[in-house]
Amino acid sequence: MDSSYPKLIIGLLVIGSSLYAFSPRSSLFANTYSVQAGALQTHSIEIKSGSLIDPRQSDLRLRVGSKDSLLVTTDQDGRVDLKGGDRSTFNPVFSGTINSLPIPTDKAGSYRIEFHPNAQPDSETEGIVIGTIVVEK
Repeated sequence: MDSSYPKLIIGLLVIGSSLYAFSPRSSLFANTYSVQAGALQTHSIEIKSGSLIDPRQSDLRLRVGSKDSLLVTTDQDGRVDLKGGDRSTFNPVFSGTINSLPIPTDKAGSYRIEFHPNAQPDSETEGIVIGTIVVEK
């Protein structure tokens, strides 16, 4: 039994060091890219049956002056509105495609993200609130 004890210790050390090397605390394999100032940032949301597939996509925090776009995929044609403060944007969306919608970030404020299934661009239909966008200084 004495000869297997050192092998066990060495095995545990190898496993432990491998786990540490791939952990977020180690910078050995961490993402080293950085976003250039002024680069377009995209934020994806997927809507199915009038609600988000992933609830973690519902709230976005952005910076004033950043360049951001919302990439929306949905299973129904309709409209996605960004409503808040003193303005609203109305964007038609189509099923089966990725819809790119610009997010206004020229000043601080917040928007509700509303989905209007099967809505025409100029019609007033009740929207489904699916998230929020907060633009901070």
